[in-house]
Amino acid sequence: MSSRQVRRTATGFVAAVLAAALHAAAGTAAAGGVGHATATGGRPDEPLRVPRLQALERTAGADAATPYADAAQEPVAAPSSGASVPSQDPPQPEPVPETPPERPVEGPDKAPAGGNPTGQQGEPAVVAVEPPKDPTHANEPLPLPAYAPSYRDYAGVVALANGWCAARPDSVRALDLGLQGPGGLPWCVLELAKPGPIAPQDRPTVFLIGGLDGLALAGGEAVLANVAEFLQDDTFSNDVTLIAIPWASPFALERAFASDVDDGRDLSPFDDDHDGKVDEDGPDDLDGDGAVLSMLIEDPRGPWTRASDSRFLVPAGANDGARYLLCREGRDDDGDGRFNEDPVGGVVLDRNFPLSRSGARLEPLEGVLPLSAPHARALADLALSRRTVIAVFAQGNHGMLAAPGCVALDARELVVADDRPLYERVGDAFQLATGRRQRPYLPLHEARGACRGGSALDWFYAVERALAVEVAWWGPTVEFAGDVAAADARYRPGKSGSEGDVADGASAKPHARGLGNGRPAPGESDRAWATWLDNSKGGIGFVEWSPVDLEDGVQAWVGGFESRTVVNPPAETLPRVLAGASGFTRQLLAGLPKLDVKVLSATRDGDVCRVRARVRNTGLLPTGLAARGAPAPSTAARRPAPTDAAAALSLELGLPVGAELFAGRQRVERARLFGGEASEEYEWVVLAPEGSTFTLTARAEWTPTVVREVKP
Repeated sequence: MSSRQVRRTATGFVAAVLAAALHAAAGTAAAGGVGHATATGGRPDEPLRVPRLQALERTAGADAATPYADAAQEPVAAPSSGASVPSQDPPQPEPVPETPPERPVEGPDKAPAGGNPTGQQGEPAVVAVEPPKDPTHANEPLPLPAYAPSYRDYAGVVALANGWCAARPDSVRALDLGLQGPGGLPWCVLELAKPGPIAPQDRPTVFLIGGLDGLALAGGEAVLANVAEFLQDDTFSNDVTLIAIPWASPFALERAFASDVDDGRDLSPFDDDHDGKVDEDGPDDLDGDGAVLSMLIEDPRGPWTRASDSRFLVPAGANDGARYLLCREGRDDDGDGRFNEDPVGGVVLDRNFPLSRSGARLEPLEGVLPLSAPHARALADLALSRRTVIAVFAQGNHGMLAAPGCVALDARELVVADDRPLYERVGDAFQLATGRRQRPYLPLHEARGACRGGSALDWFYAVERALAVEVAWWGPTVEFAGDVAAADARYRPGKSGSEGDVADGASAKPHARGLGNGRPAPGESDRAWATWLDNSKGGIGFVEWSPVDLEDGVQAWVGGFESRTVVNPPAETLPRVLAGASGFTRQLLAGLPKLDVKVLSATRDGDVCRVRARVRNTGLLPTGLAARGAPAPSTAARRPAPTDAAAALSLELGLPVGAELFAGRQRVERARLFGGEASEEYEWVVLAPEGSTFTLTARAEWTPTVVREVKP
């Protein structure tokens, strides 16, 4: 080849390369950035991310800077190199000369065999680009799932919660505590917080806990109703966080969803009768009616007798006739002479907390050790990790608001006298929100009509130092006004399942004898339930006692309240029962304490600076509880007085570099402030150079920390 031919060939080759580069640039501009991956340093068989995916990634990166940076973000994945992606030519605005294909990239970044979607090594992989969307609707939020009170299983609860998290990711997210519920679904724990300058985990926190007793499905619906209200309220404060747990005892509530004629235990195996076997003697449907109810077994040593209203039982007296043991319907499956004393499961989460426990041998429902149930332990750990101010337990069926005190303490109550006015004020707010009538202060053991150890409510008050209340949204007087003081009317098996049974609501006082048949009259709680059953349900909801034959000629009767009557309201009643649920929570949140640091004066005379200030609580509730460092009631008769190290409120003067405190205490401490109350005046004298800036920092148990700058 001559030199002229060589130069002509080289010139043609350079022109071809330049034309290829121009062609690639024009194609990239026309296709919105879709081209060969090597243009951005990738492998030749990798498609470029389309602009829509790049925009989503930029949005995800921006979200990481919000207060919810620790929330899990779903990465937007590009199509893998091994996927089968349809190839199409990018749109071309005008014809361009053909160019030779680019050479394949050699070396360690070379694509694996078969990784090129087009099947041609070195040929660009092209991704189909969606047509551009209307920019006016690009950032519209997803529609918020509507909420209506109804009984739903755990999968339905999780689906509703997931819909809320997807529609309002800036206000609600699911916390992963590493635990599961039925069906392998994560335990549903929601954190609700409006975007603000303080991270949600550092704000005062209000817990809304539904159905920790393993029975109150209505309590779970009350929590969901509050979440729905929160997400629709744009005026909600951004300095408080809500933790909502609709199904706090998920496995027990899933059983209650099928039938709430149960005792609320979870599915953890437990040897109730200490015979070396686990869960071997549970309830059975003896009469084949498809429901497992209660059973009376005739026994001369039984603690129960029939009342004048034969549907109900009362504690047997010395001269009463037939006596009975009370247990769940079923046979003696393990042949030990007792009935249904070791059913499936073992722990009621609401009784697994470390206060006033009876011990596992005396009361299996409390668990082997305090907080031995994983969900109970996780709840306690979560509360201890937050600045817990209020805890509302939506459970029970007494229809009222109850204060801590699940166990009577020898004429003393768990709530100290200085905190009772606070609980009375909360009781008034509950009556205002719901229209129900009750005593403003009602200890839990009186509301339930029975004493039970290990209560989570008591632990949140005594250990976590929170304003803890139990709200039973269902009860015998909820649907109509009445003067009857309702109590928990559930029949529960006692410590052995058939001996020493004590019904909730039973009183130690002797019952009045009826005039008709000489039997004792029903207790106060049973009369209230009988009134509701007869007036609202026409008597439907209670299965009359009918005889059944057990082994060895043992005589028994099966009957009792049906599901969705006493423990949970009928489904058609649920919307009326939950009236006022969100209104009560709104009142609690509106009354939260708030600190305001008022600088009365800040003067300077040379290097001598004088600062005078006071703190005011502009909220309605006090800045904390009165009692401090309370030990378990079983180990101490008195609570220690507040100490300087555990002051309820403090105000601290922050000094700049080079400043020296001449007079006054840098950190002053005092007792809590009630709603609207102001502290005394505090004064400091400081030697500081010209232009110095001080800070005043106020802290209290139930309030956000407030920092105020002062420049004399």
